[in-house]
Amino acid sequence: SMESVKTIETKDYTVHVIDCLRYSKQSQSVLSEILRIEKVVAIDFDWNPDSIDRPPAIILIRIACPTTGTVFLLRTVGVRALPSLVLNMLKNPSVVKVIADSMESRASDLEKFESSFGLSISDMPSVMYTLPLAKQRGFEKAGIASLAEHFKLPFHRFSSMQVSSWEGCDLNSEQVVYAASDIWTTLNVFSRLQSDDYIVKYLKIFVFVFFSFCLFLVVNSNLP
Repeated sequence: SMESVKTIETKDYTVHVIDCLRYSKQSQSVLSEILRIEKVVAIDFDWNPDSIDRPPAIILIRIACPTTGTVFLLRTVGVRALPSLVLNMLKNPSVVKVIADSMESRASDLEKFESSFGLSISDMPSVMYTLPLAKQRGFEKAGIASLAEHFKLPFHRFSSMQVSSWEGCDLNSEQVVYAASDIWTTLNVFSRLQSDDYIVKYLKIFVFVFFSFCLFLVVNSNLP
């Protein structure tokens, strides 16, 4: 029998490919160990191409975890219910879920997610999208590809991987690297946007303190 968890090490992170159809104690152990300590994750999903004989269904869920340097690729071909550990994480308000671009641009993806697993976006608290966050930071080109380019992060604008079959018995190493790299970039874009936020915030505080001090000196110098 095939392993329920396939692990691949890259220089930046560890990838765990988990087949939810063959979910086992090993799968549960790997997920539990990592998801219980993560407070921010990036998440994305892929579906089978629309076809006449079947509705589109989510076949791959990608989760990037920064604290442990881990990417999960959860294969959900033929699966109607998510593992409870993943479901609990998605419903947990104390875990921020980062999704690329905006709620509007991802509406069709989110609908497919709901029709696949019965979980709507309203059931998932603490979801943050990269596009409105980037707009707040003053980025005119706020799509994930433009942001990745701005921050000099790897991003696949288009690849044969996007149209290759994800429903086969096993993902090949090229598919694994492509899928993991994509979600890791989303996580890094979010991280950079957040760190930019801190820089701006502390710069404002510094400017405020500096001018307050100058005002204090001016007022005191005019006192008799």
